Amino acid sequence: MEANEEMIKWLLNDSGESISAISKATGLAWSTVSDLKKEVTPIGNTSFENASKLTKYAKKIKGVKEMENKNYVLRTMEEGELQDIKGFDTVEEVHAYLVDNTDKLFGWIQESEPERELPEFRDAGTLREINSILSDYDYSWWTIELEEN
Repeated sequence: MEANEEMIKWLLNDSGESISAISKATGLAWSTVSDLKKEVTPIGNTSFENASKLTKYAKKIKGVKEMENKNYVLRTMEEGELQDIKGFDTVEEVHAYLVDNTDKLFGWIQESEPERELPEFRDAGTLREINSILSDYDYSWWTIELEEN
């Protein structure tokens, strides 16, 4: 868990998210979020647990907003929750990222399935080929999705 005051300030003041949306997404009481936004309660005085929830949601929203201008979006989902999001302008950038980060993204698989080979992206040059490989590593609880905007 992480609490980041700058991310919380951005969420409350600059993200465009309403108090109601933040409250619903984080599970915090509407009044708690409102007091933080209006600075009735300083961010530094909120609990670490609440600050962590706000930071997590801020990162998610910021990532989504930054991806709106990208041509390709790569999302890592675990248990239905967004874990990571990256944006790319070209398929070539996506390809290079996957080649360079295969161990980081998929290395955990070999801990539970030592016989399973990691995906090989070197020869995948098109969106269709990349998605075909990604679909082979789509678990019901964990997946990486590549979408074209």
